[in-house]
Amino acid sequence: MIKMTVQGINETFRQLQLDAKDEGYSGTLKVVTVMTQALRNATPVDTGKARDGWGILPIGDDFKVYNNVEYIDKLNEGTSKQAPANFIETTVLLFAKPLGMIVDHE
Repeated sequence: MIKMTVQGINETFRQLQLDAKDEGYSGTLKVVTVMTQALRNATPVDTGKARDGWGILPIGDDFKVYNNVEYIDKLNEGTSKQAPANFIETTVLLFAKPLGMIVDHE
């Protein structure tokens, strides 16, 4: 039997895990950024306030996509002739399978 000692292997594996996590995070951020742009493009425009209201908030390893414009729910209900009802859900479903609710009415 041949015995071999490899020094620094634990540090190498730890760094590989960190690199994989960083790559996963940046990959997810890229998808979330593209999805947020698609939401902007799908949002009806009158003054541009609702379209400009989209943002991304990092929360730990996840991201929250939000729009704080007070009438975004009404637009999503189909009150504008420029976009169909549920345009938010329709757009998000192009990018990911939801793990919970897509629209949170806070």
